[in-house]
Amino acid sequence: MPFPVPRKGKKNLIDLNIPWKFKPGDNMAWATPANDDSKWVSLLPNKNWEDQGYPKLDGFAWYRIKFLLPSSLKEKALMKDSLQFLLGRIDDCDQVS
Repeated sequence: MPFPVPRKGKKNLIDLNIPWKFKPGDNMAWATPANDDSKWVSLLPNKNWEDQGYPKLDGFAWYRIKFLLPSSLKEKALMKDSLQFLLGRIDDCDQVS
């Protein structure tokens, strides 16, 4: 799986439009960082899951991605104690941790 890196020509931006781990369902145990997601499938976050092999899925699903946040982004940030995640359109809710 490719690892996200800062986008060329875009200051203070890491492009996360790469495959994320995906699992249909809802289980709070999946939220733990130590959770083994090695058997989860990979989907692109900017496309509907219906178009990526889950046409009948209705309900909850989890997406996971791991990335390193370069210290340079924090050092160059206007607000040193804040991060902004642009997640695009979410249908119906989300949680980032």
